Amino acid sequence: MFHASKYVRCSLALAASISAAHASEAEPSSVSFFAGQKFWFANFEANAIDVQTVIPPGSATPVLRTSLARYHTSDTHSITTLGARMGAFSVFGSVMPTVKSVAGSGLVGGTLSRAERDLGVSYAIGSGLSVSFIWRTGKVSPLVTPATGAALNIRGEQTVTGYLLGVSGSAPLDDRLALYGNLGYGPLRSKSTEVLGPLTRNKGSYTLGEFGLAYRLLEPSEARWLSSVSLQLGYRIQIVAYDDIELPTLRLDGTPLSVERTNARPLTQGMALGLSASF
Repeated sequence: MFHASKYVRCSLALAASISAAHASEAEPSSVSFFAGQKFWFANFEANAIDVQTVIPPGSATPVLRTSLARYHTSDTHSITTLGARMGAFSVFGSVMPTVKSVAGSGLVGGTLSRAERDLGVSYAIGSGLSVSFIWRTGKVSPLVTPATGAALNIRGEQTVTGYLLGVSGSAPLDDRLALYGNLGYGPLRSKSTEVLGPLTRNKGSYTLGEFGLAYRLLEPSEARWLSSVSLQLGYRIQIVAYDDIELPTLRLDGTPLSVERTNARPLTQGMALGLSASF
């Protein structure tokens, strides 16, 4: 509902860039494979549900008023990608294992837990250029501040599913060094449990981007089994947009009295370092 999933962190920036960089190396009918490991040194800013006990004007009865409280974490996220290529087509998957980030007093329990995975297909439409379609899903918890957890006895978990359309490209600067860039955008759906009711659903969108330099460490003629090995260093950003979040005002027993709606924009950004191999 209020967190960036991610996803972290999707394979668009890694797998698609590997496909774009190496698609021209494979023969039209041959099958080749690629693997990548990326580390994202990310700062994450998002919102949690907060609650305060207030007395409305003209009333002597206190109520619980909910709002969004901003918090941030910093951590290193590991993304492992595996894929196969046949001619201009590639299929790939990536996994980000569960990461527990220290969130301090911003979340109940003080720790944010996230995990993600992606599946995708890409098509090389030219030398160094490809388009991709990616399905991604992830989980994040908790979703509330300590005050909300104490007042309503909730913690919350969110599952996010999205579909992304992306474009990836690279441009050589010399024989081994190249610029690379990746952009992706698509809709998402989130499902949150144990937050202001048994189940809450929201719609939104992902915007993803990564830009940087790739350096080819190994050429095909320098190894028997490897087609190439490349090192990537770039800056990676992800924005998740939620446009219709419900923030209720509740009686002390949890019964809703009224609802306000607002927007949220979780943001994840930071440097990314990756190593990829094609074989």
